[in-house]
Amino acid sequence: TALSMYPTPVNGQYLIAAGVNSSGNYYVYVFSWSSSGGLEKLAIIHESEEVESIAISPNYVVVGLGSTSGPASVILYELNGTQVWSYTYPYYWTVGIGTLAISPNQELFAVGTMGPVGEPYGNVSVFSISSSGHVSLAWSYSYGTSQYLGVHQVVFSPSGDYLLLVAGNGFASGGYVILFNANTGQVIWDISDLADPDVASFSPDGQYIVVGSANSYVWSGHNHAYLISISGDVLWSYITGPNAPNDW
Repeated sequence: TALSMYPTPVNGQYLIAAGVNSSGNYYVYVFSWSSSGGLEKLAIIHESEEVESIAISPNYVVVGLGSTSGPASVILYELNGTQVWSYTYPYYWTVGIGTLAISPNQELFAVGTMGPVGEPYGNVSVFSISSSGHVSLAWSYSYGTSQYLGVHQVVFSPSGDYLLLVAGNGFASGGYVILFNANTGQVIWDISDLADPDVASFSPDGQYIVVGSANSYVWSGHNHAYLISISGDVLWSYITGPNAPNDW
């Protein structure tokens, strides 16, 4: 089986896929469209655990691994498959890497962690990459004083100045949409009444954000799409269907 393709385009040049083959080996394939036509295989990366998330940029591939025996890991590679850096989370509740994103200038990448099924623990960590390839933690964030933050997606703005986090606890209300200064981790605004946000995207000019959010049918809710300005104003919402399944 294969994961969904990474949703952010990189000059239309790269294609990535991940999954597990019939022998139970986990892998990542990185392809490029060659000038002569057809796909050129840039790298085949074999992993020790299941690949749960991927981000790609012109120079790097970041891979998030889940674990059945311990905390999750995140690994940074060059496009040719050479490993640059890896990190295993020390927290017992970090069992997966749910979302990854690389900033447009490739100087930062963001990691959203996941907890066990039914326990939406998690946080977001942002790492910096120096010109020499050295990786260090720039900042991290957990909501309030607890780790109770079911991270669904992290997205950099087109300029790279902002990082957007959407998170939720799986209920009809209790989610968060948070905009950070991508470099410092300062919270610019925090919206906590948009049901259970799951997916988000910036407009190409970075001035608007669209969020897909769910109210589970168990709670007699609706699924919504929201349009939010970069200043944090909810401009409008659209109901996608009454008592819809919890599909966002």
